[in-house]
Amino acid sequence: MKRMRDETKKRIALLSILLAVGLAIAYFTLCNHSTNGYMRIEVIHTPNYIDLTGKVSNYSALSEIVKSGSSMEMSLKDFRKLRDLLNGCNYIKINESYYRIDLMTYVGVRKLNQTPTSFVNLIPEELENYPSLKMALYYARIEDKEVGDNSFTAEATLDEISEIREFIEKNGKILKYGESYYEVFFKTGAVFRKFLDPADCVMLDDEKLERYSTLKKGLKKAEKVGSVVIAVSGEELNRAIDSFGVEKCIEYNGSYYRVMFARPM
Repeated sequence: MKRMRDETKKRIALLSILLAVGLAIAYFTLCNHSTNGYMRIEVIHTPNYIDLTGKVSNYSALSEIVKSGSSMEMSLKDFRKLRDLLNGCNYIKINESYYRIDLMTYVGVRKLNQTPTSFVNLIPEELENYPSLKMALYYARIEDKEVGDNSFTAEATLDEISEIREFIEKNGKILKYGESYYEVFFKTGAVFRKFLDPADCVMLDDEKLERYSTLKKGLKKAEKVGSVVIAVSGEELNRAIDSFGVEKCIEYNGSYYRVMFARPM
């Protein structure tokens, strides 16, 4: 019996040692990022665009957006001019770079902390004619803020904004809804972001891709099908991330690709 207990203790000790060695190897592997990973490759298709090279300064609102490089609010007048210029297109080209512009139109309400001297007592039936205003008031009621700016917005079309403007010009912009008071306002603007800039891309040919066989294979496949997700060895993954970062625009065979590298969690 004693001999059996001794043998059992030896086996447990041996298993503990093997487990510890296994964990150490796994830890060492993870720390050195030698595990396999993935890369996602997708073709960047040049969209339909309006070429505004040399013309941006002719449009003050657009010029301000380009300077800001992100997003901005603008007057309804400037907004209409920009909308007419884009004519339903979301992309512009300036020099060799492509940008996406998304127009924004919102109606909003700002909850007042004090009872105003004059206001419009709004009944629920009237809100059916103004769905965006109804939505903004709904947000205000369910997301009541105790601190900060008590403003709530909802997307609206220009037609809706025009109708609500007519309403408040006739009745006033302070509304009573339920037991609370709200001031109506409008926001028009645009979000501006870079879509493709060849200057940010690295040009690779078959010779340069000799060190990245999986990347080369993925680019050739994406060229045919548009987008691929492909497994890659840890060694090549590390080499690619060291050279390109975790995301990079790559030019290959006359086309542009967005490539993202990922290590397993």
